[in-house]
Amino acid sequence: MKTRPIRLQLTAWYTAILGVGLILFSCIIWFALRHFLYADLESALVDQARGLNKYLEIEDHDAGVSLPAEIDEYSQSMQQNHLLAVFDGNGQPIYQTPGGLDHNPRAPGAPYKLRWKNHAYLAVVETVALKEGQVRTLLAVSSEPVEKAVYLLGVLLIAAIPLFVACAAMGGFWLSRRAL
Repeated sequence: MKTRPIRLQLTAWYTAILGVGLILFSCIIWFALRHFLYADLESALVDQARGLNKYLEIEDHDAGVSLPAEIDEYSQSMQQNHLLAVFDGNGQPIYQTPGGLDHNPRAPGAPYKLRWKNHAYLAVVETVALKEGQVRTLLAVSSEPVEKAVYLLGVLLIAAIPLFVACAAMGGFWLSRRAL
C-alpha cells in the first residue's frame, strides 16, 4: 500500500484544522453580532416605548388636548421607520400609523417580531393608565437594517472561508516543499 508524502498529509491536516477553526470562529462572530444588534434594537425600542408612555401621561393631564393629534405629532417626530398604534381598553384603535395597522396588540410583555406589509419589525406592547382608563400602546421599529447587516456578514463569511482555506493550503504546500 502506497502512503502519501508527508507534505501532503501535513497540508491536509493543516487545511482541515484551519477550515474547522474558521467555520467555528465565523459562526461565533455571526451569532454574537446578531444577538448584540437585536439586543441593541430591542433596548432602543423599549426606551422609545417608555418615552411614548410618559408623553401620553403628560398630554393626558392637559385639558382640551386631542390625544390622537398629539400621538400623530409624536409619531412624526420619530426618526426611523416605525409603526405606532394606541388602543383603548376595549381594543378599539385610538390612533394607528397612517395606512392602518390591522393588528390587535398582544398582551404587554417582551418585544416580539412582527411582519407588516412584507416588512420586518420588532414590536413592543405596553399599558398606560390615562384619565379615560387603560390604553395599550404598540410601538414597532424596522428590524430590516439589522437583518441586512447580519445577512451581509453571513455572505461575506461564507465567501471568505473557502478563499482563506485555499490560500492557506497552497501556502502550506509550498512551505512544506521547502522544509521537507
